[in-house]
Amino acid sequence: MIEIKDVVKYYGNRQVLKSISFRVEDGQIAGLLGPNGAGKSTTMNILAGFLSPTEGEVWIQGYDIMTSPLEGRSQIGYLPETPPLYDDMTVEEYLDFIGRLKGIKDKDDRKKAIDELAEKTGIAGVTQRLIGNLSKGFRQRVGLAQALIGDPPVLILDEPAGGLDPGQIIEIRELIRKLGGDHTIILSSHLLSELQAVCDKVIIMVDGEIALDDRPAHLARSYGDQGRILLTVKGEPEALSRLLEEAGFVEEFTFIPEPEARAGEKKKSETRAGEKKKSEARDEEKKEPEAETKEKKEPEARTEEKKEPEAETKEKKEPEARTEEKKEPEARAEEKKEPEAKTQEKKSGEDSGKEESLSHNQKKKKKKKGKKQDKTDPVTAGTTRELRLSLKLKDGDQSRDQLFYLLARKKMPIIHMEEAEMSLEDVFVRLINEYNQKREEGKEE
Repeated sequence: MIEIKDVVKYYGNRQVLKSISFRVEDGQIAGLLGPNGAGKSTTMNILAGFLSPTEGEVWIQGYDIMTSPLEGRSQIGYLPETPPLYDDMTVEEYLDFIGRLKGIKDKDDRKKAIDELAEKTGIAGVTQRLIGNLSKGFRQRVGLAQALIGDPPVLILDEPAGGLDPGQIIEIRELIRKLGGDHTIILSSHLLSELQAVCDKVIIMVDGEIALDDRPAHLARSYGDQGRILLTVKGEPEALSRLLEEAGFVEEFTFIPEPEARAGEKKKSETRAGEKKKSEARDEEKKEPEAETKEKKEPEARTEEKKEPEAETKEKKEPEARTEEKKEPEARAEEKKEPEAKTQEKKSGEDSGKEESLSHNQKKKKKKKGKKQDKTDPVTAGTTRELRLSLKLKDGDQSRDQLFYLLARKKMPIIHMEEAEMSLEDVFVRLINEYNQKREEGKEE
């Protein structure tokens, strides 16, 4: 058990602690929170016996730390913010030294304790390495192991997760939670989410005073807005807002923007851009064969140009009579081909005109169909969708029943509902803001 009664601490003329009092029961894990300069480190040093209070009492497992310092300190395992390590020792040598200081006389007992703690704290693979060559995360683990040697009933841990990666933080969290059953633990940390996950109670300090001392779950409920719920409803925003404004049991409500809706809009814009790219690619594909045919025609024209002088030389060599006889049937054949080609051109022109008119009519019909669908389909028109909102109700359960009945009658189904609770971080920020506001008001008076 840890108990502090009316502790005051001065550094010269500056008062650091202002008559603070709190109690941590056996087997509890308490988190000490506060902004920089709130007095957390001074409180931890007084608990560990490194500093003496100017006034007040400090009790550790029934021992007064002022009148029985040795007995009180023997009950404590202490991890300061910067672990006291010797860089020229190996991990095993250092932990053996700490074991001797804590009164474990038998060498085999010390070896057994070191091996068990090395497995618990995750340093089994570095026990033969020099501490000076270890990373910050491993140094922090060695510091935690030295605090646990001797199995003290009280643990005082100042930033135990400092310098650890996310995976190691989870491991240390699980270790502290396991130790909580057999040890009384008080720890400080800037990771509020970790304290909320591990601690049985939270002590918040502001400017040398205890601003709050309570369980995290109770803090979230008491400092959260009573009667506020988070609701997901399927309906139309304007109709829902009108309905809630007219309802006498709803104090206030706000719509929460859905990130999924934004993601859907992005997907739609991406699909439109993709369709544009596809149409451009199709146009390019159509242009490519035309360019190829032009390229093919160019060498044919060149070959014809080459053939023309050859034909002229042949005409010079052959008699004029023979050339005239040959040309006459060719001319007659060409005259026959000309009307056939004209009829084919007319047919092709008529066919292409029909196709263009048909495609134009089809496009008009598709546009009309699309407009009809937009008018009739409420989902595509954006009239109904999943809406997430925060509501503050006036009369608790009675107002909630009225809300259910009202939404059911208006055919707006409730998809999900949950109580609105504040996180430990939100509570901490609100307390700091309230304290700063009171201090400013006091200065003005």
